[in-house]
Amino acid sequence: MSTLLLADHVRRLDAIETWMKQVDTSMLVPLHTLGTARHQAATGDHEHDVNELRDAIKPILLSGVTLTGSRGGNAAVASIIAALVSLGATDGTTP
Repeated sequence: MSTLLLADHVRRLDAIETWMKQVDTSMLVPLHTLGTARHQAATGDHEHDVNELRDAIKPILLSGVTLTGSRGGNAAVASIIAALVSLGATDGTTP
């Protein structure tokens, strides 16, 4: 193995070792073990209370967004599209 390839191999091993040391240290790291401790991934047999999640997200999701326009015309549709775009949607409609 050439010196260049060996050095590249060592760099990759160092990067992997650094990556492995970060396991479960933050919710932002890419690798987590399964368990119940902080920053661990949940096992597949856990449950979510959909109502609790919805109630937690609902006040945040559309907070500060106002829909305007008449319900009988397209002005309301334009307002809904603008609101969705403000939340990250892409407007692919035509004028």
